[in-house]
Amino acid sequence: MNRFYYAIITCLLLVNSNGIIAQQVTISGYIADKTTGEYLIGAYVFDTISLSGCITNNYGYYSIKTEKGKTRAIRYSFVGYSPISLIKSFRSDTTINVKLISVTTNLSEVQIVSSRKEHLEQRTEISKIDIPLHQIKSLPSLTGEADIIKAFQLMPGVQSGSEGNNGLYVRGGTPDQNLFLLDDVPIYNVSHLGGLYSVFDPSMVKSIELYKGGFPARYGGRVSSVVDVRNKDGNLYSHHGEVGFSILLSKLFIEGPIKKDKASYALSLRRSNLDIYSFLVGKMIRNPELYGYTFYDINLKTNYIISPRDRLFLSIYNGRDNFFYKLKEKVSSFQEYDYISKYNTTWGNSSASLRWYHVINGKLFNNFTLAYSKYQYKNYSFSQQKVKSENSFLSDEYQFISNVRDLILKTDLEVPLDKNKLRTGLMYVRHFFNPGTVSYSQKVQINQINTITNSPETSPSLSTNEITAYLEYSWYLKEKLSGNFGVNSNYYFDSNKGFKSIEPRILLNYLILQNLAFKASYCLMQQNLHLLTNSNTGLPSDIWLPSTFRIKPERSSQISLGLAHTTKKGYEISIESYIKKLSNLIDYKEGVLIYESSLGWDEKIETGGIGLVRGIEFLIQKKEGRINGWIGYTLSKNERKFKNLNNGEYFPFLYDQRHDFSLVLNYELSKKLSFSGTWIYHTGHAITLPTGKYQLIDINSYNPENPYITKDVHIYSEKNGYRLPAYHRLDFGINYTKPTKKGIKKWTLGIYNAYNRQNAYYLYFKTEAGVTKLYQQSLFPLIVNVGYSFVF
Repeated sequence: MNRFYYAIITCLLLVNSNGIIAQQVTISGYIADKTTGEYLIGAYVFDTISLSGCITNNYGYYSIKTEKGKTRAIRYSFVGYSPISLIKSFRSDTTINVKLISVTTNLSEVQIVSSRKEHLEQRTEISKIDIPLHQIKSLPSLTGEADIIKAFQLMPGVQSGSEGNNGLYVRGGTPDQNLFLLDDVPIYNVSHLGGLYSVFDPSMVKSIELYKGGFPARYGGRVSSVVDVRNKDGNLYSHHGEVGFSILLSKLFIEGPIKKDKASYALSLRRSNLDIYSFLVGKMIRNPELYGYTFYDINLKTNYIISPRDRLFLSIYNGRDNFFYKLKEKVSSFQEYDYISKYNTTWGNSSASLRWYHVINGKLFNNFTLAYSKYQYKNYSFSQQKVKSENSFLSDEYQFISNVRDLILKTDLEVPLDKNKLRTGLMYVRHFFNPGTVSYSQKVQINQINTITNSPETSPSLSTNEITAYLEYSWYLKEKLSGNFGVNSNYYFDSNKGFKSIEPRILLNYLILQNLAFKASYCLMQQNLHLLTNSNTGLPSDIWLPSTFRIKPERSSQISLGLAHTTKKGYEISIESYIKKLSNLIDYKEGVLIYESSLGWDEKIETGGIGLVRGIEFLIQKKEGRINGWIGYTLSKNERKFKNLNNGEYFPFLYDQRHDFSLVLNYELSKKLSFSGTWIYHTGHAITLPTGKYQLIDINSYNPENPYITKDVHIYSEKNGYRLPAYHRLDFGINYTKPTKKGIKKWTLGIYNAYNRQNAYYLYFKTEAGVTKLYQQSLFPLIVNVGYSFVF
């Protein structure tokens, strides 16, 4: 072990030998938007003479080293902003804060050419997706509201599942295998309205990144992807906002200074309009039934600049979905009685975090985070019959609750080392699980005498602990070779059992030519939490579960290889191949009901599943210009294997899509008018269908009129041995903006499924005149939506 540590230290010293030989000084500071003061994440700092540089971190901070006394030409740039260059010699550590100006016209070809090399050199990542927010906001959608998650579903390697679904199936994974971080806090459910909306408000979001593979060591806890979302800090100089309305949604966004140049806030509110329509219709027709659906989410973020080296952030999120049904009526039979029925299903997330960002001597920076996150699912029903004449009633009350809560404490440290960077961190999480509490109560009152019957609760709460430490080292060797080596170490335990994991991460980037790079990565990941979702229910029924002595943590190992090329005109072209192996997967047993209280949650599932995913991905993307967008294609194969399913043989995963193609195009006709369109095609989902049937006779059911009762029994082939028809769809959008003295008016027109393709949502059998035929059910026809917003 001592030799191992000695070898690591020796390698670090050799890689940083240039910085030891020559006297160096540090140049550091923040890069921000000149208009809003918003710090820019991922901005480039590049010395065009020494060909060294760095990228700003999640707080807009950068730090680079240069030789003392030598003249340097430092260039500051960010996509969508005019770059700034500084020619100067530095004799001591210097702080330079830079403010870039956002441009309404796109970067010139000269600017794009000059930045090609620095982008390829500094971007060591592989399997990472980064879509500019202005592209996302211009895309057409079913709901009339730009959606971040649906934009990523159009990228190679990312699938959407069923139509309208907002889940991400990344390189053969499932939605629970994605780590969603909102300002460093995990979010467990990211969908509203059955997947039509995500919980991320585009007006509030500052940056978003998705990792499909090549995970840096600072990320852990999931086995398929990481989605890192950062909300806006708020305008430090003036108040601004946006009000928007569409058929399905109303929203408000405001931001501004609490104290100019010192503290700011950003607040967003969104609410669904569907329950308003159902309420008005019910009143108009005098319907005793009231039912509807609504959701809301609230984002609040404040930041306070204590000093140039210290900053505090407070982030709060709360979101809920609510489906409800109410009935109140008088019933006349042999005696009159009042009947009341209520049904309510709610689910949603709550999170809060307090972060302290501290810069030490301009060379080290530390982020300390205290956070809380909760996801809860609740199903409630109540019915009551009341007989007035007898002064009696009968009522039944049922409730099912499942939730998971996290208390998080973590610290992250960044250490610039010449051209390189060292990151390390430590995190403690206390998980609290309620896998499912079922309670039932019945009350009977006859002549003022009450009888109450209560059922015992099931599935007691559980708690677990998780300790994670990581070490991550980003390095650049001369001009061609760079990489990121790291390890994520995790210990997950409760009072009975513990699981340890050492997860190595290796990323390599080699510049074959000035604008052509070869990339490779290997990652081992472990996930200690499991999600059970009953796909047969109409509403979400997510139940999060811990790993136990019977249900081991899920694991994945992934190898990725790729080529990346940037052309003179700003086109980014990449090709990647990957192979991913999954183990310890879980799923419901055949025929098990999610709300069945006679079985414990660990008795309802199959364990020990294996997954094997292989694929090749192609992407051509242009992020800037009057015409921008991308073309993506994925060729993949996704298989699963369980001991007690499909005779223990591999079978296609439900969302195995052999071919997946997407075309995204945005065209700016003028400063006021722009058009957008998307066309997608993918292989149909894998399904299981019967290949025949026979009749089962009940010999104990004989009677003269009907001699025997028979029942049809279907014969099934291998699991998921058939496919739905291929899915394809064209969406089209028009965006019109009109500047006024008080702000900017925006109108959007979206056409979903423009040529009215009847895509199969599911298949079913129907027998008519003794002939059984197979039919398909479609979900969304051609839909037109209109939206309006006012930016002030």
